[in-house]
Amino acid sequence: MVTANQFDYVIAGGGLQGSLLAFAISRLQPSAQVLLVEKQSQFCGNHTWSFHRSDLSDTTWEWFSELVDRQWDGYHVELGGVTRHIPIGYGSIFSDRLNQKLQTLRDNSDNLTTLSGSVRQLEERSLSLDTGERINGTAVLDCRGLRQGNSSMPRSGFQKFVGLEVELEEDWIADTPCLMDDRVEQTDGFRFIYTLPLTARRLLVEDTRFSNSRALNRDACREVISRYLKERGFANYRVVREETGCLPMPYQRGSLPSQMSVGYRGGFFHPATGYSIPLVANLANQIASSAAADAAMVIAEYRNRMRFQTTFSLWLNRLLFQLVTPTQRLQIFRRFYSKLPAETIQRFYALQFTATDAARIFLGRPPMGLTPLRFLQSFREKPCPAFPT
Repeated sequence: MVTANQFDYVIAGGGLQGSLLAFAISRLQPSAQVLLVEKQSQFCGNHTWSFHRSDLSDTTWEWFSELVDRQWDGYHVELGGVTRHIPIGYGSIFSDRLNQKLQTLRDNSDNLTTLSGSVRQLEERSLSLDTGERINGTAVLDCRGLRQGNSSMPRSGFQKFVGLEVELEEDWIADTPCLMDDRVEQTDGFRFIYTLPLTARRLLVEDTRFSNSRALNRDACREVISRYLKERGFANYRVVREETGCLPMPYQRGSLPSQMSVGYRGGFFHPATGYSIPLVANLANQIASSAAADAAMVIAEYRNRMRFQTTFSLWLNRLLFQLVTPTQRLQIFRRFYSKLPAETIQRFYALQFTATDAARIFLGRPPMGLTPLRFLQSFREKPCPAFPT
């Protein structure tokens, strides 16, 4: 039971978006009263979130930087037998540490309250809990993740992965992340290994696929990771942590549940990459930089500014999941990283690319299997309910 009945901000959902909102508001509006409601035992779940430094505005970085656990000067890819270094700053935050920082913020603040509970009903100015308690707020923000019943999304593509954080007996072979290494069997769509060197001997390694199916055999993924490490001379290692994920990669718009929905529920993620920090962190900064009464307007304006970029990203997903055969998806990524300048790649990940960038990304020799018939058939697919209009 909370002692106050009226808050400036009520945040439903203590995942990435909800946590970043709590941090941003505490830094930019230290006198605002904030309530964060989460049904799980701890905030943020079990995740690693990565980002490019260029994804974030300078004003967002002022408060976001204190949450960052690891940074690198750049990263590389291994595609088609060619290694390319991308000189764009890269960083990561980890859910367990984000949870600790959020609890510390709450314990040392008079303005942030947290509550464990399930939301029964959410309205623009109030929410009701399963206990029957009703809480009022000038802005009630829905950060609860994908809507119930939409998690399967049979008409969407998926980015799915199993990640193992491991301790090695010797130093890892690279000191920068590898976002894509295609030197694995190309099954179930486009498959690659993602590696994140946290220290010299601690590594996050993920078996990742861009697939039309959400089915994920964890044992098979662990075996692929084991084989990958063994082939590089790291047969002996200790698993510290495991995480899994299945991110939607929609190719059509659906309906938006409410104007106060943000995070994944509101479609604030990069449809063509699955990265969410570029949108949720900058959105949190904009909401926290405005009055609580203006939150709905801020959300709508931010979504409208991203409309060209999100529309084009949905089109790229249509190309990837509907217009070319799964065995040809690798061609698209090889061309992206081998032909495009770093500046275009940077703007693409930040979802700030221009029409000229879009033309550079799309134009060129088309992948095999792209036919007019496939193009027409793809529009028979139903809209994806995870991504808003």
